Amino acid sequence: MGESANLTNVAEGGAEASGRAAGSTPGPSGFEGQMDRLSLEQALRDFEVANGRVIDLTRRLLEANDQIRDLKEHIESSRLRVVLFKRPLAFLKSTFVGTAAKKARDALRSRKG
Repeated sequence: MGESANLTNVAEGGAEASGRAAGSTPGPSGFEGQMDRLSLEQALRDFEVANGRVIDLTRRLLEANDQIRDLKEHIESSRLRVVLFKRPLAFLKSTFVGTAAKKARDALRSRKG
């Protein structure tokens, strides 16, 4: 905030505005000086708006990264569950129970067809 105070002092025509020492010749006065101050004030407002946008975009980017990380973790845990489900299923299919179930299913299909 210290810089902002300095910039405000600059916008108000303070000595820090042009780096001149107290007692040196003043800068432009009258209409030209007023225009310079207005231009600087507008530049400060523009900077504050742009800075606010950068902060907002940064926050949104971090939130999106968190969401992406959470989704990747969910996908990985889902893959693991699928693998753990397929192993016993493959084992059952290879055993007598699996072959008996296949024969029963084939018999039912042959009766329908």
